Amino acid sequence: MGLKWTDYAEIAEELAPLYPDMDLADIDYEDLTKKIVALPDFEDSEKCPDENLLDAVYSVMTELVYGKETDEVSSIDQD
Repeated sequence: MGLKWTDYAEIAEELAPLYPDMDLADIDYEDLTKKIVALPDFEDSEKCPDENLLDAVYSVMTELVYGKETDEVSSIDQD
């Protein structure tokens, strides 16, 4: 069974090693969405149904990449 938007932790765990040099402070919703839907195991709609799910992916990725909670790192750029 493939990944769905609600599988935000698993999505983040798959994305983090694929983009080790990605600066999370510079990523926006559009870029993050493109990276998510490009995952080989992703089988959901190309449009995220809820921006909170993108925030959740970002939060888990921040913890994986930086090893700290997201409130200590700048939040995602919503442009």
